[in-house]
Amino acid sequence: VKNAGLDIYPDIVFNHRMGGDEAERFMATPFESRNRLTPTGSLREIESYTKYAFPARKKAYSDFQWNWRHFDAVDFDELNPKNGNGTVYLIEGHQFDDSVSLENGNYAYLMGCDVDFQSADVREEMVRWGKWYLDITGADGFRLDAIKHISAWFFPEWIREMEKHAGKNLFIVGEYWKCDITALTWYIEAVQQKISVFDVPLHFNFFNAGRQGRSFAMRTLLDATRRRHAPVHAVAVLDTPDSKPLR
Repeated sequence: VKNAGLDIYPDIVFNHRMGGDEAERFMATPFESRNRLTPTGSLREIESYTKYAFPARKKAYSDFQWNWRHFDAVDFDELNPKNGNGTVYLIEGHQFDDSVSLENGNYAYLMGCDVDFQSADVREEMVRWGKWYLDITGADGFRLDAIKHISAWFFPEWIREMEKHAGKNLFIVGEYWKCDITALTWYIEAVQQKISVFDVPLHFNFFNAGRQGRSFAMRTLLDATRRRHAPVHAVAVLDTPDSKPLR
């Protein structure tokens, strides 16, 4: 690929882990998925698949093993599996990450085992993993998934470590899926302008143009978009006929 003059930007999912190797028991507080501010019940013992031991890896590349202490929330309780629909369990001793989207009161939790970026052990492992990944792939940057669910202050720290290790600037684009130019602008400033974002308003303007056909006023295509108001750190993203909608 690089011999053809192309840069490599792998898609990285930091926000969550799924498919744990073992179940663990711990205390957690239930919240309704659409309201992360008010608990729906008291602290209770739950069981969830939060142990990631990677037995097949046999400690190659990394001996780090994830357990419930590295996550702040889950959405499944093996002890009460029928209660999992729409319930988010905040793990005892943790809080939902800050500096995230304010949808649902706090949108840190998305799915699976939600990684706790307020944990120093987690942040150190992310840095170790990132350096290893750069060494293995020689990537020129990253496409970061689900960034509105991750503490914004984490990324400037992580990117500085990655660029120092790579010895060059890295292009970073993140999926902050919100059709709101104010939210996108806030995020770019929150990450110290180290991450570009997909121009979601432009995406939906193209979508509306396709739906409305001749009735769509093309002069309004760039209205309320990053492309018009602040094109720096904006990346266009469009659907194709066989693509799936982004979150």
